[in-house]
Amino acid sequence: MGNLEGKLGRILEIGERYLLKIIVFGVLLLIVVQSLLNYDYITYGWNLTQQEDSGGNISDESIISNSEKDYVTLKLLTYSSLHKAKVLINGNVVTNFNNNSVSFEVNPGDEIVVDCSFYANPIKFTVHTSQEVLLPTSDKVVTCTSGTILLGKVSKRNN
Repeated sequence: MGNLEGKLGRILEIGERYLLKIIVFGVLLLIVVQSLLNYDYITYGWNLTQQEDSGGNISDESIISNSEKDYVTLKLLTYSSLHKAKVLINGNVVTNFNNNSVSFEVNPGDEIVVDCSFYANPIKFTVHTSQEVLLPTSDKVVTCTSGTILLGKVSKRNN
């Protein structure tokens, strides 16, 4: 009987050691997976390459140097960047809020929509336009709450 108790005790001791190793490994694996899922690295890298290729964003220098082009600038007030919030013109994604401020070229009749459906909290941003753009109105604060918001159709001033 003593020999059986010794073997059983040894088996339980080995099982306890392996069980402890499995638990520690599982917790570490859970931490790594959660940290990878917390930020979408693949989409972020894809967006950076798309911006370089498409030229959808206009830099401030190009706006100043080429004044006959009409543009709209949206500047976030509540966040520094929102990678999943998108700006659509006529149903096509033009840019997203990788930065605090995004500028894009517009033409008369373009319909501008901001899609912030990925985010549950309200997003506030200001709208600034070039001088010739009448609608959407410039220096307006807009709040988007978990959906899409139509900024309107672009119209120019009559000269």
